[in-house]
Amino acid sequence: MTMYISKRFILLFFCLTALTLAISTPLTQPVALAAGAQFTITGQTGGRSGTAFHIEGSGFTPDGSYNLYTTTDEASCTTGDPDTLGLQAFTPATVTVSGGSLSQDLTWPGSISQAGKYYLCLVNATDPGGTKTVSSNTFTLAADVTLSVSPTSVTAGQSVTLSGKNWLPVQQLNIAVIAGNGDTTVLVGNTDVLPDAAGSFAINLTIPDTAKAGRYGIQAYAVNDKTLMATRNDSLTIKAQATPTPTPTPQPSPTPTATAQPSPTPTSASAVTPNQDNNKATPPPNSEMGGTNMNLLIFGMAGLGVLFILIGAVIFAVSMQMEN
Repeated sequence: MTMYISKRFILLFFCLTALTLAISTPLTQPVALAAGAQFTITGQTGGRSGTAFHIEGSGFTPDGSYNLYTTTDEASCTTGDPDTLGLQAFTPATVTVSGGSLSQDLTWPGSISQAGKYYLCLVNATDPGGTKTVSSNTFTLAADVTLSVSPTSVTAGQSVTLSGKNWLPVQQLNIAVIAGNGDTTVLVGNTDVLPDAAGSFAINLTIPDTAKAGRYGIQAYAVNDKTLMATRNDSLTIKAQATPTPTPTPQPSPTPTATAQPSPTPTSASAVTPNQDNNKATPPPNSEMGGTNMNLLIFGMAGLGVLFILIGAVIFAVSMQMEN
């Protein structure tokens, strides 16, 4: 009897244990990521729409497709509906896990354009509300690049400063002053400009002395990524150098030549009558008055001659009568 009760007790114990395990174990195990799952953004960790980068990860369970989202708050990458968590779908949204690992090249989508730092969030495609994995670092989406020139008006031969910001990812840039208005003919440039960690640069360029006067543009682009480019037409005025005015050569003063002085013409003494009052010479009488006086003198003398002849004739006649 005792043996029989012991067997029944042992059987009951095993049945209760099996029932407890059955109750505590769900019929279907939910899909979840392994606690050790992690991934990192490698290569470029900053840029703008179109920038290529890479992600590497391990410790994922199970293998298969995972959906990729972005968020500015890593705490949002948690259990729950991605839409209610404020996660923004990445494009393309699918990442493949094989052997618990992932390695995939990605390009930052144009649909996510607001500048800032973004985490990536991986969600198992078969259980979007389940456990998620956030990237261990961020991708910095830069604001639009800037490009400017100072001063905006110079004379050929002077220098200008070209500067820019947000040129991310950091890489070698080609900076130039160009003809402008769609003409990319380079007037002067530098093909080896490297921005700082924030994507900023400033470089001096000297305008050639021979540059023609006119309006010019400025341009910058990444040497290995022509999609990273900025052009500003008609942003620089160049004035031609002034043509120097030749300095006149002083001419020697001419040596004065002695000029022969005319000899004074002697004046007839009768032509000049001294003036008793001021000793100034009295000009000769008027030629007309002199001629008139001369005529009167001649007529007077002729009249006297006639008179003397008449008197002589009378005397002769009287004398002849007295002799008779």
